Amino acid sequence: MCRTLRPGGTTITSFWLSIPQGESAGETRRRIWGPDAKPAIEPYPRHKDLTFNTELMAQGGFYPADVQPYKKSATLPVKDLGKFADLDEFACAIWSTIGEPLGGCTQEDEERWDAAVAMYKKVLSEKEGSHVDGEGNVELEAVAQIEIVKKRA
Repeated sequence: MCRTLRPGGTTITSFWLSIPQGESAGETRRRIWGPDAKPAIEPYPRHKDLTFNTELMAQGGFYPADVQPYKKSATLPVKDLGKFADLDEFACAIWSTIGEPLGGCTQEDEERWDAAVAMYKKVLSEKEGSHVDGEGNVELEAVAQIEIVKKRA
């Protein structure tokens, strides 16, 4: 990373520290298919460690003391996404996208679809950063670490 930047140049990187909809997919898969079940897409656990991201910047050639980390949140109001008018539709859309197991879906996945979507809604509603109002509108708050670093001259 550092090699491609001119001296005095600035780079910005970001890593998600928490993404409730993604984390809920992995937890749902484990609750229904057992503790060893994994979705095809899963967050890398060390990205939640603020020191790990600075270590990555150092491996990229930057001085750790030069890294300026920030935590920022982003809110996704599902009610503003048009076709995802409620939690049921949103849960189906997300589960079909990120609930797939390693190796692809099987007949068993098809047979457990309704149970998986119901469990996903339950898990998501319990996650930190997930807010569901009485009308079924969902707001999801994801937290990112943003790192800004300037290459020494």
